[in-house]
Amino acid sequence: MRNVLFTCLCIAVTICLLHSIRADANEDLSKWTRFKVIQASSVVADGLVRVPLESGILEKCRSDWGDLRIISADGTVTPFHVEEGKNTEGSAPIPAKVFKVVRTPGKWTDMWIDKTTKFLSSGVMIQTTSKDFVRKVEIRGSDNGRDSYIIRMDALVADIVKPLAVSSLDVVHPLNNFQYIHLRILDGDLPPLKIDGASCIPPDADSAPAKRLDMRIMENRPDPGTGSTVVIGDLGEKRFPLTRLTLAMQDKDFVTRVTVHSAGTASTETWKKVCEGTVFRLHKEDAVKEKLAIPVQRELGRYIKITVPNGGRQAATITNVEALAVMPSAIFEYRKGNEYRLLYGNPKASPEQPHTPAVELTRGLATAPILDTGEERKFTAFRHADPAKPAEKAKKSGWGKILGIMMVALGSLLLFSLILRARSLRRARRSRIMRSRVHY
Repeated sequence: MRNVLFTCLCIAVTICLLHSIRADANEDLSKWTRFKVIQASSVVADGLVRVPLESGILEKCRSDWGDLRIISADGTVTPFHVEEGKNTEGSAPIPAKVFKVVRTPGKWTDMWIDKTTKFLSSGVMIQTTSKDFVRKVEIRGSDNGRDSYIIRMDALVADIVKPLAVSSLDVVHPLNNFQYIHLRILDGDLPPLKIDGASCIPPDADSAPAKRLDMRIMENRPDPGTGSTVVIGDLGEKRFPLTRLTLAMQDKDFVTRVTVHSAGTASTETWKKVCEGTVFRLHKEDAVKEKLAIPVQRELGRYIKITVPNGGRQAATITNVEALAVMPSAIFEYRKGNEYRLLYGNPKASPEQPHTPAVELTRGLATAPILDTGEERKFTAFRHADPAKPAEKAKKSGWGKILGIMMVALGSLLLFSLILRARSLRRARRSRIMRSRVHY
């Protein structure tokens, strides 16, 4: 009897759990405020698709994008995965072995590096504690440590204290897989650099390239009050999160600090500071080294203001600004003939949205078609009703339904136990009657 009761109890608990999962899947969508229709042409086949998430969508979402939902036309929530896009930062340097350093006074310092194995690299990062220098560097490569081939003859490394502190110790070279790298640092009559080590810079990991934004320059003028150069640009209504700005500047030699502000409108009262970055261009003989890119932490604002101080010289001349962005996208399993909608705009939504595990996205993801979205609309939650039956005036909550099922299950168990008890009593009574007949 105990085994029978335990089996019935397991069945009842399983029914309750299944109902709970089903109730969670039918999420209450009444708190969402905005949506866009996901547009797919007739040639899009069943399978994985990408839906780009523009900044105009993300700036109305939770900070963790936890209120994004994809639903079909009947309100069924569709699992999906958010891919945040390519990071514009490079790969981490790989430690290498410096096996020989030879100094020739009044000329140069020779430095030999062993990668320990052949792999592709795009540069070398020198480690030194020397300060306040600018040195020209020649780069050669070798497969055996004896025969060498010229890679680059006009690289620069620098460490500057004034007017701003700048340390740029990377030596960029054309992509190659030489095992041995020979650097010749041209010291001339200056003290040689103290070499503490080196590492090799691998090429960027393969991924989708950053997306270039069509930034429209609205203003490009010197500020009469400060002498700074101010550039204001419009990234457009359809844009993606900004991750890098690169300036085109005419000045020959400079080191300056750049400030970037962002705003949702072009009003001067709405600017907020986004980031700061140092840009520079250095010359030594025929060698030039520059850093004109400013990294930005995925800014969603439409308008960008760049301020470049004059630094005690004439105002900087900026001829162009290149804006790069990542393209986040929602990836889901598309079924032909279904209409899908992208919901957002619910700050109180649970971040645990239905999602597809990332491991399942490897199949055919590279060729997944990119679908567009229509105009933003006000969202009204669906009301599900069986057309063959009148709609109920009041609906029980999910917990109420679960509690009802548990009551029914417990009632069934109680009834079943009473039946078993009655059968046991009947058997006991028959046994007493049989024993009394035998006695007489």
